[in-house]
Amino acid sequence: MKGKKAAMELSIGTIVIVVIGMAMLILGIMLVRNIFFVSQKSVNTLNDQITAEINKLFGEDKKLVIYPSTKQIEVGRGKQEGFAIGIKNKLSGSSGTNALFSYEIIPVSDVEKDCGITKEEVLSLFVAGANKGENIPIPIGESDPVLILFETKENDPICTVRFRVDVKANGNNYATTQVYVKFMD
Repeated sequence: MKGKKAAMELSIGTIVIVVIGMAMLILGIMLVRNIFFVSQKSVNTLNDQITAEINKLFGEDKKLVIYPSTKQIEVGRGKQEGFAIGIKNKLSGSSGTNALFSYEIIPVSDVEKDCGITKEEVLSLFVAGANKGENIPIPIGESDPVLILFETKENDPICTVRFRVDVKANGNNYATTQVYVKFMD
């Protein structure tokens, strides 16, 4: 009789542990799903805000704009910051209808002298927007914003780098501008 009582207690304990484990698993899955939902919503909101700000910056004759409009970005050590570029299709006719745009961001400062690192090391700080955007279709009169992000490490040098943003339409020079990125403490 005693052996059967012990077996019954073990079964009830096992069932309780399984039920608690399943409840924790379900709660964990719900928590992770909510975190991803909120982060996706934040990214979409940020993208909408950047698009709205870039559209405000475009004037009648502007083909390329930088946001923030000061063209000066500060990136703290160990942080991720950036800027956005907006390209507007101001072409006309068939060349504008089928236009494919591309951009390239090139460090033009003497980074080896000013920062003590190579241009390749500066370009390795890009984490989004890459260094080149190619074959971007933009309808006539429309604009396309692109977010460019840098991420620095704690041991990266403190300096200011001047970048040139070159935009091409169908392989031909279209617009160019400059932006200053200050890597700081």
